Amino acid sequence: MASVGDRRSPADQATADKIARLSEENAQMQQAVASHAVIDQALGVMAAVWKVPPRDGWEVLREVSQSLNIKLHTVAAEIVDWPLGRPMSQSVSRELDARVENWRQRAPQPGQAMDDGHAAGGNGAA
Repeated sequence: MASVGDRRSPADQATADKIARLSEENAQMQQAVASHAVIDQALGVMAAVWKVPPRDGWEVLREVSQSLNIKLHTVAAEIVDWPLGRPMSQSVSRELDARVENWRQRAPQPGQAMDDGHAAGGNGAA
């Protein structure tokens, strides 16, 4: 004989299913927010240490991630941990150095014209 607590009404089951789905979505959103924060922090480290502006830093991070087939937030976490005394993996360190050097070679130098005709670092005002 089944007890009353063993069976759920269709409405109760639908509510339980919805709670489970929303709980999973909440966990995914929390992970996304944490991952985004680590990426932003890595962009800050790259700007401070290698003088790579955030927009370009994003591209460098993406290139390192794709080249090594490592998730972007994992690469970012290694970069954030490095100034705290935790060593970067050799593969990330080498690839990051190569990608930053590549960025330096293609980045406009101060005073050099950019693609839109404005001087680098200028505001476009005459």
